[in-house]
Amino acid sequence: MVALVVVSTVSAAALKLCALAEISLSEVRAERDLIREASSIKTRILTGEIPDSGTSGDIRWETVPGETEIMGESFGRLSFEGTSKPPDLHVSWRDLSVSVKDLSDRERTVTIPIEKENIKIPPSSSDEGKKNKEDAADETGGKTEKKKRGN
Repeated sequence: MVALVVVSTVSAAALKLCALAEISLSEVRAERDLIREASSIKTRILTGEIPDSGTSGDIRWETVPGETEIMGESFGRLSFEGTSKPPDLHVSWRDLSVSVKDLSDRERTVTIPIEKENIKIPPSSSDEGKKNKEDAADETGGKTEKKKRGN
């Protein structure tokens, strides 16, 4: 009798574990499908096949632009007299949010980098000096003296 109770308890626990495993596998499949769909939408947005925001069946997507400053005023607070300030760099990207309208309302966000030419680097004072020297060289026929440095 005791053996029958033990066997039935173990059998019930095994059935419960199988049910939980099936639920977990279906969740993983749904997440994998959402990631594949987000990757596909990202590729189609980059190639220009679809707009930045839209809906197709149960799938909805939208892009939100983002920008951040790196090496700004608070970067490298250690300052010695006579050192130049590094230029402020602004990096831009787009966040692509893809969601599936189903029972669980899944959503996944993917970052789309923006092309290199969209990185904004403001001109520094040393760049303006170089430009002024180049303008002066153009006015004198391209002849400027270059000083050689000794070893």
